[in-house]
Amino acid sequence: MASIVFVNERKTLDALPGTNLRELALQAGIPLYRTFQRIAHINLKIGPLNIFSASDVVEIDGKGVSNRSDEEAKALEGRLLAKYKMTPNLRIASQVTITGDVSVRTLVARELDKKLTKERLGYLAVVTGFTILILFMFALVGLDLVKKM
Repeated sequence: MASIVFVNERKTLDALPGTNLRELALQAGIPLYRTFQRIAHINLKIGPLNIFSASDVVEIDGKGVSNRSDEEAKALEGRLLAKYKMTPNLRIASQVTITGDVSVRTLVARELDKKLTKERLGYLAVVTGFTILILFMFALVGLDLVKKM
């Protein structure tokens, strides 16, 4: 049996190796989500398809967990506009399998990487501007065709 210590909640749980951290925490009544994240959280596993959100981020101290996958690392960094700073201890609870003793901090505050977020927003602004320009050109051509009819 592995011992999992939830630091913020001051609870210690025993789990068999191979147990999913998210399932263990939710069964024990330990909150993993902030208010809005409870509603927007997605965790689907259908065959080889694995869709998950990064709303259940925890900080884990100890070596008793599975390794971080590339998909999990990308989700922790931020998939959409915001980019977050990564530390080796940050994990997504739904992607963690218990293999030994660990301590877990829930509801972790993540630090925004301002430089990379600005780069993403700049790229989005360029793409949006180009799209608006193309749509405007199509509208002009369409109006010109309508006028000639």
